[in-house]
Amino acid sequence: EIRLSLVGSEMCIRDRLIPILILLMSWAIRSGLRPLSYIAYQLKKRSLSRLEPLDSKHYPSELKQLVNSMNELFERVQSSSERERQFTADAAHELRTPLSVTKIHLQNTLMVATNSQVKESVEKALKGLDRLIQLVEQLLVLSRLDFESVLSDQQTVDVAKLCFEQIDENKIQIDEKNIDIDVSEIDSAKVLCKDSSMSILVRNLLDNAIRYTRDGGRIHIPVSYTHLRAHETK
Repeated sequence: EIRLSLVGSEMCIRDRLIPILILLMSWAIRSGLRPLSYIAYQLKKRSLSRLEPLDSKHYPSELKQLVNSMNELFERVQSSSERERQFTADAAHELRTPLSVTKIHLQNTLMVATNSQVKESVEKALKGLDRLIQLVEQLLVLSRLDFESVLSDQQTVDVAKLCFEQIDENKIQIDEKNIDIDVSEIDSAKVLCKDSSMSILVRNLLDNAIRYTRDGGRIHIPVSYTHLRAHETK
């Protein structure tokens, strides 16, 4: 009877200890994973314009090597991004002057040209040059574009109105291919964004649509608050 009582007592103690051990194991696991959760939280706050290193002092020695490796990666990515941006800006600046000079010479040639074929060739060259100058200007804007400044310099932009303005700017190319463009505003398309950035987006969208639409085709641009697209219709 005494032996059965002892066995029963051991079983009772064991049954009471099991939940406590489970709770202790759960707490130990959560404590061990807490540094990883904090790393994940810090990584979510990082962006291409915000790649400051993580402070490895607050992590256990097992994770310090991982944190240091990530910091080295952040440094390489940021350095590469800055070099790319600087190269784009320098290249665009270097191209502006010769393009502008070439445009002046072509305009002068057009003024004194008497042969119709020469005039036609020069006019086509000027149109191509204007598109190239426009591309260089876009590269300059993109090189100066910074995510934080975009967020801090927003305004309400009427996307439909912007589409019509870009259509007017590309009227020569549109008339050359005899393309009909229809813009329909499905709902209110006034969005909070940076005007220059949205202009680049609409300009590129329209430029691609004109380029890949057949002569005499029709482009439909449905505009809404949630989406903007351009497609050829029959």
